[in-house]
Amino acid sequence: MYGTYGIQVLEPVRLKSRQLEAARRAISRKIKRLGRLWARVFPDIPVTKKPTEVRMGKGKGAVDHYIARVKAHKVIFELDGVPKELAQDAFRLAAFKLPVRTRFLDKNSPTYPKMVAEMERAFVMTHRTPNNKILARQRAIRAAEAIEAAAKKTAKDAPNPAAAPTVAA
Repeated sequence: MYGTYGIQVLEPVRLKSRQLEAARRAISRKIKRLGRLWARVFPDIPVTKKPTEVRMGKGKGAVDHYIARVKAHKVIFELDGVPKELAQDAFRLAAFKLPVRTRFLDKNSPTYPKMVAEMERAFVMTHRTPNNKILARQRAIRAAEAIEAAAKKTAKDAPNPAAAPTVAA
């Protein structure tokens, strides 16, 4: 993620260029040129359509609009240099313009590493051959969880000196 805050799509969708532009404008108007905005998806796929009441044949129709295919858990917009409340408001307005469920991401949030792990799991499930960075991070997360579980177990099994019986003299 480039920015501190982001808006993430939770399910796969085809976003039209008009929808993305409406969301971008809503964010820009809310932040009033503060900070920096990144658009992480671009509608580069043309969609053709034949006019209504036209018979079959005679070639392919003209380009009607452009779309961006967005996979689940993809961050589509990012913001940096603005307060968290302003970013949340801007992304809430943008979410109203999109035909899909979204989630607000905060890089400084304590739950952010879990969200990144979830995004990487989704990437692995869709691509089948994950890259080495993702595999290394997943191994590190599993190792940290194992160490944490072992620490909890040893703390639970260790004798408690405060609970030891006292001998009366």
